[in-house]
Parts: sequence; structure tokens; C-alpha cells
Amino acid sequence: MPDRPDHVFLISIDTLRADRCGFMGYSEPTTPFLDQLASQGVVFKQHMSNSNNTLVSHGSILTGLSPMSHGLRDDGLAGGRIGLRAGEHTLAASMRRAGYATAAFTAHPVWLSSAFGLDGGFDVMSAAWVTAEENAGLFLEWYDTHEPGRLFSFIHFFDVHSDFSSGGGCLPYESSAELRVEFAGCAPPGFSGCLAGAPGCCASEYLSALSQGVERAPATHTRYVSSLYDAGLRKLDDLLERFFAELERRGLLEKSLVIITSDHGEAFMEHGEFLHGSFYDEIMHVPLLISAPWLFDAGEVNWVTRSIDIAPTILDFCGVGNSIGEGWSLAESVVNDRRPACDEVFFNESVLRASDEVGLFKLEMGSDFPAFYDLSRDPFERQNLLSEELAPAQHKRVANGVRRLVNLRRASVRHLEYLGRAPTVDVNEQDLRALKQLGY
Repeated sequence: MPDRPDHVFLISIDTLRADRCGFMGYSEPTTPFLDQLASQGVVFKQHMSNSNNTLVSHGSILTGLSPMSHGLRDDGLAGGRIGLRAGEHTLAASMRRAGYATAAFTAHPVWLSSAFGLDGGFDVMSAAWVTAEENAGLFLEWYDTHEPGRLFSFIHFFDVHSDFSSGGGCLPYESSAELRVEFAGCAPPGFSGCLAGAPGCCASEYLSALSQGVERAPATHTRYVSSLYDAGLRKLDDLLERFFAELERRGLLEKSLVIITSDHGEAFMEHGEFLHGSFYDEIMHVPLLISAPWLFDAGEVNWVTRSIDIAPTILDFCGVGNSIGEGWSLAESVVNDRRPACDEVFFNESVLRASDEVGLFKLEMGSDFPAFYDLSRDPFERQNLLSEELAPAQHKRVANGVRRLVNLRRASVRHLEYLGRAPTVDVNEQDLRALKQLGY
């Protein structure tokens, strides 16, 4: 492996689904800057998140552990808010031990904060409800004041998430009037962004109510909401271009490793829901782009990778080793086109997306309506084979899938038991209101 990078930027774009990015094949001009960055880096075409929850998914990104293994959660109940356990190995702590200054700037002060233990290993953590422009400014101000040598930065942007900066307004995804016209056109007849007869139920709460069947959205409204998301993504892409220009002006990109990913995607009624409360691939499939032109050539990786692979990959590229968490380093995939040994995606606590001797499948066992999809034949997850009479061969596939899922759960429980009791977290009423406004 060549010399390690001087600067590492791990950038998370909250709620970014893979198929809305130009470098992932999308036809709309949502990500021209990221497309340019991708042309100088490696794009992972089948990258999967390990959770649909911002707190839980980022826990997997920053520890290399599956959700059940790191144990982070917030179910909104007393005693149900669990932080990271003391003694858990984190990416930031490993980078700090390797001589990097470590800094985190997040736009979710409830979950991505010291309250849940995600500041472990960071020299500084800034967590506030801020726009991407504000968060980028906070990082640059901090850097200009401290000017560390080698630096690992985790920067989280929340703007693509529904109802981020609307302040309770009607539109679920924020951009600008010009971008809304370019991507979405005029609002369709009858669309207000609020429930009929409930003018206070808007934006994320409106989308959540539609997902619960409180009201039915016409197809024109669904398409409009989906296009508003595209406009919001383009706004963020423009900001990222300006932010990277500032990084380059400071000489931070000359020998840097840049990783861009997301915690989960977003749904637009593909399976009867908005937002990101499900386990379907519009939620699981997220971008992963790694750029370091001085370190390796551009290319594509076409096999399955996971959020838990990010931390060991960064450590491997930085010459720190990759013995963290449960994931696999993807450095060999980038440098030598070598496939990792595992393609199992353990999503939340009850979903397994993997392959067997027949093909790719997805198994969900955590609800009252379990599901099994043959993704090789049914990539859009339309036919739940557990809702019909199974052929004998399918019985065997399901049984083997359940066995694999149970084994993953048991391994996670052993990890939790080894580390001991997790700290519970108190969330104040103001934070609870903020979470409710975002559809949680």
C-alpha cells in the first residue's frame, strides 16, 4: 500500500439513496459535482447500509459493527435510548492513536453527538441543527484556527433529509425556487404539502401520515415530492462544490482520502411508503464513493459492500491495520480488484440480504408479516414468497436464511455481553419535538 494520506474526509449525506446520483446512473442533473469527483475515484455500485436509522447507521459506519453489535438505539421510550458502550473501539480513536487529529461536525445534535457516545475518539465534536453551508463554515473556521497536520474529519450533512430547514413549512424537501422549478415544475393541483383538513400536519409529518394510510396521495403528488427531493440534492451538490474549492485552496486535497456515503436512502411509495421506515433496497442501497487520485486509479466495484466495511477500509488505507468491527477492508477491492470474502448484509436486527447457492435473496423476520424475496428474479421486491405456498426448494432456502440470521444475532449478543451494560440516554422535550417534526 502506498504512503498513507495526510487528510481523510469521511462525509455522510443523510438520506441519500443511490439511484438519485448521476454517478450511479440517474438521468437528472442532481449531482454534477459528485459526478466529477466520482470520475477521479472508485464508485461502489452495490453498497448497502446496515440500518434505516440515522443514529444506528452512523454507529455502524463509525465502529464497523452491525446494529445489534454496537447496540445504539432510540425507540423513544424511557430506558430505550442506548448509547455506545464504554470501551467500544471506534474509527476516530484508532485514527487518533495513529497520529491524526480528529474532528467531527454533525448536523444532528440529538443522535450524532456526545449524548450517545459518538464523540469517542474525536478531539472535537460540533453537533447542531445547521445547514450544510453553516456546517461547512464551522469546519473551515475550526481548521483555520487550529491548522492540524494529519487530520481525520467526519462531516455530516442533513439537508437532503425531509423537513430539515422548512421551520414547519409545507414543503418536505428544501431547495430554492429556481431549483424547484427546474426539477419539479409547478405544484400539481391540490398539493399543499399538508394533510387535507389538518393544516398543521405538513412536510415530514405529512409524508408520515400518508405512509400510515391517513390519506391517499395521487400519483402526481408523489412524483412532485420525489422531484422536490432531487432539487434538494442538487442544492447540496452545489454547496459541496464550493466547500471542496475551499478545501483545495487550503491545500487539504493534495494528498487526501475522501469517502462519501449515506446512512440510508428514501422511499417514494415504491412499496406504499414515504420516508425511510422500511428495509427495501430504496432504503438499503446508498452511495459509496472513495476518491484519492494520488493513491489509486478511478474505477467501479460491482459486488456488495456494506457500511460496516467503511471503518476498516479507512484504517487499511491509512496504514493502521483493519482490525476493527465486523466488516472487511475494501482497499484490496480498490487496488487489486479483489472481492471481499463476505456479502452478507445484516440490516437492523431482523433483515438479512445475502446470496446462497440459488442466488441473491432478502429475508425479513422482525414483523408480523415476515418476508422472503428472491432478488435474482425479483429485484424490485414485489413478490413476498412467504405470502404464498412455498415449493419444497424454497422451504430449504428460507430455513437456511433463518439459520444464518439467527447465527448473526447470536454473535451480536455475545459482543454486547462481552462489553457489559450500555449507558441509557436522556433526551429533553425540545429534542423530542425536533425528532417528531422530522417524522420519527
